[in-house]
Amino acid sequence: MNRNNSVDIAKGIGIFLVIWSHTVCPVIPQLCLFHMPVFFMLSGYVFNRKESFENTLRKKIRSLIVPLLFFFAFQRISFILIAMAGGTFKTAYLLPWTSIPPWQVMGVLWFIISLFTVIMIYSLINLIRSDILKFAASLLLTFSGHLLDNFNIHLPLYLGSSLSMIFFFHTGVMLAAADLKKIGPARNWAVLGVLSVGLFIVWVHFYQPNVVMAYNYFGGNFFLTLGIMLLGCFMLLINSKLIDYVPRINKALAYIGMNSLTVFAVHPVVLQAIYLAFPKRTVTVPGGMIISVIVLGLCLVINILLQKYFPFVFGKKVLSLPGIFRTRPGAQV
Repeated sequence: MNRNNSVDIAKGIGIFLVIWSHTVCPVIPQLCLFHMPVFFMLSGYVFNRKESFENTLRKKIRSLIVPLLFFFAFQRISFILIAMAGGTFKTAYLLPWTSIPPWQVMGVLWFIISLFTVIMIYSLINLIRSDILKFAASLLLTFSGHLLDNFNIHLPLYLGSSLSMIFFFHTGVMLAAADLKKIGPARNWAVLGVLSVGLFIVWVHFYQPNVVMAYNYFGGNFFLTLGIMLLGCFMLLINSKLIDYVPRINKALAYIGMNSLTVFAVHPVVLQAIYLAFPKRTVTVPGGMIISVIVLGLCLVINILLQKYFPFVFGKKVLSLPGIFRTRPGAQV
């Protein structure tokens, strides 16, 4: 299956927005509307509808669960070392129940568990032959996630967040099935890009729900909230398609996107290390942007080292290092 460069570009932009939202960012509430849902939508876009449930399960254990276990250990060890360096280490950090809070994992790793759950649930939905029933089942499951939030019900292993993301995954599947080539040349994408940004700004001005997907905060009117979240995802996808027409920048962002899973899992460690020298409370908005760029670069360097010394995490037995301005076969989810 050939890679879709615009999908990787969208992942590249999305992962930078995730890093930025974890520094000092003035638009965090707006980013939270789409910067995580878009990853579920993009995963749906590359979902293989012809693959059996068993094959999907086997592949996702290799591409998601194995990295999850590795990055959990990586984060745990790194955070302990950082705490020791900063003089904040406590022996309680070594106790088993501080490693995995009840039914949860550490920080950003919730996404990997949730993505695995979404893919496996959708693999069952995919057994339904009717596209209308698939649409209805996906929407119903997302609505159930919304109800869990309304009634303050927290299910184990981020199942509530996973249910809320099912429809975004299905939307990605539908986009992959649509013939987007009919939209035409770059100028048409530019018009759509401007319209999507303008509509998103207007919509957010009049209606902005509180959305934090890690905790399944999915507030406000269900359909209005779903609408603004989908619009934010479409805005990023459309403009990523437009960026795909820009030489070099497109391949640089695509490279970042192809390694987004590692960046996602590693960036909290790099941020915490930087905050030893520059405490977050002292960082300004411009400083937050600069730190985000530095963190992204360091994460890419760490990614290369991890691929070299721990290739099994990436489903590889040998290292294949890409140049930053050329694509490579295989990639992370």
